[in-house]
Amino acid sequence: MGKERLEQLLAGNPEVVKGELWVSPNVLEALCLKKNQYSLIELALKLDADCCFFSYSSPLAESDLTSEDMIRLLKEARLKNLGCGLVIDGPFERMIRDQGFATALPLFTPAGDGRAFDLLSEYAELADTELESALRTDTDIILICDDIAYNHGLYMSPVQFHRLLLPFYERMARKTPNPTRLGFHSDGNIEKVLPSLIDLGFNFFSLEPEAMDLVRLKSSLLSKSVLMSGIKAEWLASGWDQSRKEEIQEYVKALQGETGLILSSTCGLFLPSAIERLEQIYNLT
Repeated sequence: MGKERLEQLLAGNPEVVKGELWVSPNVLEALCLKKNQYSLIELALKLDADCCFFSYSSPLAESDLTSEDMIRLLKEARLKNLGCGLVIDGPFERMIRDQGFATALPLFTPAGDGRAFDLLSEYAELADTELESALRTDTDIILICDDIAYNHGLYMSPVQFHRLLLPFYERMARKTPNPTRLGFHSDGNIEKVLPSLIDLGFNFFSLEPEAMDLVRLKSSLLSKSVLMSGIKAEWLASGWDQSRKEEIQEYVKALQGETGLILSSTCGLFLPSAIERLEQIYNLT
């Protein structure tokens, strides 16, 4: 049923599709599941979710997955009738991970532009390799993940974003035969650069509800896009009464709009206690 529901959403029907992007190894361990990506399939079935998201370089993997590994993983998810998404780290994410914030961020100044572009070019090649591998699978969605912002805006100026990063995203979009199945994730507030990403053909946006007014954006800039969001971190951390239940239902309905919603948290599942809350949210929607 999950695969069909995701296919309906991709066909333009305003479905609410359930699936988590990030699951911590300790959550799987607490559920007596193996700490690998096959366990994400088991978790999705336990939660009655519709789709799974996999990564070539997941912390759940002892080593990066090959193209053949990923094809086998997706095949297993398909046998369970689950929709599938592949997560690919973007060039900025890889640069920060390898170089560290203290080294990388000072390069995003006029004086450091050249060095930043050279490094981003190297990391973009790695991202392109994963994208090409992903395109050889039958995944439903490809999500480019680049945490380029914090709550108050980009880690760089919009001018630098357009000069240093947008060309790599444009190249990724051109490589994708059906860019309407291409998505973008970032923590923080990326409202200033959303129009540029939409213009490239990105159709799915995994955005942080704590950093952006998603209800306002859904009724304006993102009215024709599909959000991958809708579960606030605080809802997974504490109990709630009837008024909170109504708040959740109204929020999800607003984000669903006329294009549908992939209901997920952007904070991820990092505590075993969040599982019970997530099940309750799924039942409400």
